[in-house]
Amino acid sequence: MAGALFAMGWFIFIDGAVIAGESPNKTKYVDLNSDGHVEALDKVIKDLRWYYYIPGVLGSLALVMLNCAPLRTAEDDGGDVFDEDNPVSYPMKLRFWLFLSFTCAFCTVAGGVWIFVAEYLGTWTGIAIMLQPILILGSSMLLLLIRMSGMQMTFQMV
Repeated sequence: MAGALFAMGWFIFIDGAVIAGESPNKTKYVDLNSDGHVEALDKVIKDLRWYYYIPGVLGSLALVMLNCAPLRTAEDDGGDVFDEDNPVSYPMKLRFWLFLSFTCAFCTVAGGVWIFVAEYLGTWTGIAIMLQPILILGSSMLLLLIRMSGMQMTFQMV
C-alpha cells in the first residue's frame, strides 16, 4: 500500500508536468460568478521549472531517511544528554536523525503547497505539484507505522 501511494505521487506529478509541457501556455477553466453564471476563463500556465521537482525528490529522500533507521534501538538508554562521560548516546543520535527526516518530509509538503499557491493556483499542474509530497509523506508514514507495529501485510487469494 505504501508503495502504491509513492508511485501514485510520482505518477500525478509526471502527469501534471506533461500537461504543463503540452499546453500552449493557456488553459481553460470554469469560473462561477457571484450572480451564478458560468464563464470560461483563460489562465496562463507557466513552464515547469527545474526547482519544482525539489519537493518530490526531497520527499523521496525523506522516505528513505525515515525508513532506514533501526527503530528498535531508539528506546531510552537512561543516559543524560549533558553527561560528560557519555557525550551523545546512540538512541539520541537516532532521535536526531528521525527529527531531521520528519523535518525534511514536512518541509517538502510546505514547499509543494507554496509552489501551488504562488505559481499554479487553479490548474492541474499546481494540484499535482501539491499532491505529490503529500502522497509521498503518507507513503513514508504508512511504511514507518507498519515497521513500528511489526505487522506484516499478507494478501490472500479467495
